[in-house]
Amino acid sequence: MNKIQLVRYTPSTRDKVLHRLRNMSEAMPFHVGRHFVHEFPKIGLILACVEPATQLIPGSQHTYIEGDDFLTFDGVPLFEGQDVSRPWAQRLFELFVRYGPAGFFDRVMGDYCVTVKHGPRLFAFGDFAGLCPIF
Repeated sequence: MNKIQLVRYTPSTRDKVLHRLRNMSEAMPFHVGRHFVHEFPKIGLILACVEPATQLIPGSQHTYIEGDDFLTFDGVPLFEGQDVSRPWAQRLFELFVRYGPAGFFDRVMGDYCVTVKHGPRLFAFGDFAGLCPIF
């Protein structure tokens, strides 16, 4: 599973938050394909991800970052026109940007949860089948 932490910080708490997230990310007790901590300083947000090594997702990349926007997911989202030569997170982000939340749901199915920050808004949701709850 893709483990994510999304933390809002203030200038006085930044260093402490970064230190804790880096330590937690490195201590995850399962096989890690990729782990990273990414800071969005203009908006005071830190995204920490620990992604599994899996053959289901090309490149094992569950997270895509573009400027101050990002998409990260867990599970296996399926969509028409899936291009396995490009990371799924990037394709999912493009779908979200192009069609918005409602259009995204019309085009993506499967067992997944997704967190998207696009513009000033943050979205977190899963499939309506209820197979992949958001905790």
